[in-house]
Amino acid sequence: MGWSLSTFLDTASCLEALNSALKQEVPEIINSDQGCQFTSTAWIEALTQKGIFISMDGKGRWADNVFLHSFDTVAQAKSALHEFITFYNEKRFHQALNYHTPNIIYELKKVPTKQQLFEQFKLQNHSINLEGVLPPK
Repeated sequence: MGWSLSTFLDTASCLEALNSALKQEVPEIINSDQGCQFTSTAWIEALTQKGIFISMDGKGRWADNVFLHSFDTVAQAKSALHEFITFYNEKRFHQALNYHTPNIIYELKKVPTKQQLFEQFKLQNHSINLEGVLPPK
């Protein structure tokens, strides 16, 4: 994953984030809004040259990107974004990922099933007495 912060609606900062992310891996698809950066020739060409499918939110979906917090400086915004992105990807368990973090799923290259998650939990917490809680095998 890559990210960049710019005080302008420019394609260059988006390409910077893209190039940072592409050092890790090339995704099959990238989703964005229909901002001028993401409809620019440079952005479209950068994705299509790498064989990346392009997905865009519908028109009028600008509210998808609204954050209800203001900052006094760009440095404060950059720091807060870095902290949140780290939390979201490395520490926050996601229900849709069977309570794994995105970084773990990226490393595993798959989403473990709920059964696999439970087996992992049992192994990590082997001292817990589950007798009478689980049906017999």
